Amino acid sequence: MIRFQTLLVASSLLAVSVAQSPVVGFSEGRGVALNANGGRVSFQYNGSKLQDGTVRGGGTFTFRSRSGSETAAITVREWRVFGANVPVAEMGGPARVVFESPQGRRVVEGKLSLRVADLRTSPNDPVDRRDTIRLVVTNPENNVVFRYEGAVREGNLVVRTR
Repeated sequence: MIRFQTLLVASSLLAVSVAQSPVVGFSEGRGVALNANGGRVSFQYNGSKLQDGTVRGGGTFTFRSRSGSETAAITVREWRVFGANVPVAEMGGPARVVFESPQGRRVVEGKLSLRVADLRTSPNDPVDRRDTIRLVVTNPENNVVFRYEGAVREGNLVVRTR
């Protein structure tokens, strides 16, 4: 009985220490980005890295072509890697992409590499800087199946480190 109680206390202390591990890098964003070709990505994501190395977060990204005839819905349930050096954060993890076009529907399981830059400055800045977002999805053979880079037009993203 005493061993069980000791084990219970030890595991509780470990859980509390992991739960209280300080965040060393953080990024989150929500909004719509637009690229030079008129392609739009609606996005919502968050990611963080704790002092103990634990990475948390995930996100959803929905691409729509200028004509609206092609879409790509990307879901990342968990980031496996995360790095931040203000104003840039990079994260990656397993992704599921559902492509829809007049030719039909196609699903790809792969990995997403996300790079965001928190470039927006104060409203008084004479230069109109926009946050940027870049998505690259590769399939299991490491071939690029989707690439997008654009400037945030609605919403915001932030990158912070400690």
